[in-house]
Amino acid sequence: MLAKALFVGLLGSSAAALAQPSPLAAPPLLPPPSPAAEPPHPAVDRAPPRALTFQQALAASDRLPALTAHTSAATRWRDAVARAPLGRPAWSLAAAPGLDDTGPAWQAELTATFAPSRARPARAAATAAAQAMAAEAQMSRASHRRLAARAWLAAWSAQERLALADAEREQAAALAALAHRARALTEGTAVEEAAAEAYLAELELAHLGLEGEQLEAALTLAEATGAEASAALRAQGDLPQPAASERAVAQPLALAARAAQAAAEEASRRATEAQSHARPQLLLGVRGEGNQQTAAGFVVLGFTLPGQEPGGLASVAARAEAERLVGLAQSLRHRAAVEQTRVDHEVEHAEATLRAELVRTAALERQVAALEGARRAGEVMLPELLQARRALLAARAGKVRAQAEAVRARVDRSLLAGHEVSP
Repeated sequence: MLAKALFVGLLGSSAAALAQPSPLAAPPLLPPPSPAAEPPHPAVDRAPPRALTFQQALAASDRLPALTAHTSAATRWRDAVARAPLGRPAWSLAAAPGLDDTGPAWQAELTATFAPSRARPARAAATAAAQAMAAEAQMSRASHRRLAARAWLAAWSAQERLALADAEREQAAALAALAHRARALTEGTAVEEAAAEAYLAELELAHLGLEGEQLEAALTLAEATGAEASAALRAQGDLPQPAASERAVAQPLALAARAAQAAAEEASRRATEAQSHARPQLLLGVRGEGNQQTAAGFVVLGFTLPGQEPGGLASVAARAEAERLVGLAQSLRHRAAVEQTRVDHEVEHAEATLRAELVRTAALERQVAALEGARRAGEVMLPELLQARRALLAARAGKVRAQAEAVRARVDRSLLAGHEVSP
């Protein structure tokens, strides 16, 4: 009886650490993450894990080479267009050596062509193209930040669930040891001993699975932030807190990029058309001619006559492409409205799931506490208690996943709209 009392007493104290009642009201959505668990295979030499906060992960994604190159190119293009002079003349130089009645002769001409009707559409096309590239860079930045945010939240979730499983594994190991001692003293049953051993083995398997999930999440986070794959990463710090009521959003970045592309194509069409259907252009220049006996100089003043140039086919192609992109932009407006509805629903669904997980976890904590008392009174057997603990562990893991998913939905909505996410 002494062994049974020892087993039941330690069983109650170990369960108290797991089954602490929590209020039904939703606790803060943003608990700090637990430290990363030890590496799954200590024999493998690994670098110490490097911690990243959520904001650090987003900042690292902004420094990815592909994104920085895109952003730099857009900035250089915009600055070059702003510095380019409007209406710069086109210079031409011609020389014509020859012979006349007196012997060798020559002619030379230097002219400048001014075409403001072409310069303005060309400037508009270049400006619109630069704006399109800048919009694409913003869209690319938002996409990279969404990937980094999801990777960080997945790493946080894996770390939290691994920490929960490891804490329960320690409790299960203690219970298995006590069940074995009680069985050796003939105060326990073979059923309880086998149930405790099976539960411990189950948690060992869960540990291995979660360990692999944590490693995969760390590698994904490294890829999303541009870190070395050999350097282990872990999420650190509080979860972000995007605005909960952010329903009215700005124009989606994807739509803005497509609209800018359509504007660029339209401006390019106008520039091409201006090149192909030339209006009168002013020509100014000087001309000299001479031979062995005389020389003369002239001022050249003239105009080009309107006419059809070979660029007309290019103008037709540019116009067709512009019309296609304008239609695509109109289609994207409809898709953007559908996407907004979907994202809003994801936020509502994730928050409802989190509330349900909080209620389930609180109820199971009360159930485990009650079963602990019944176990101490000898009213229930250990397998029934272990089944309740198993359900409680699953509920707590589900709560962690729901927390990460609720934050992920809010972050996606904020980044989709082009907003920054507060830490």
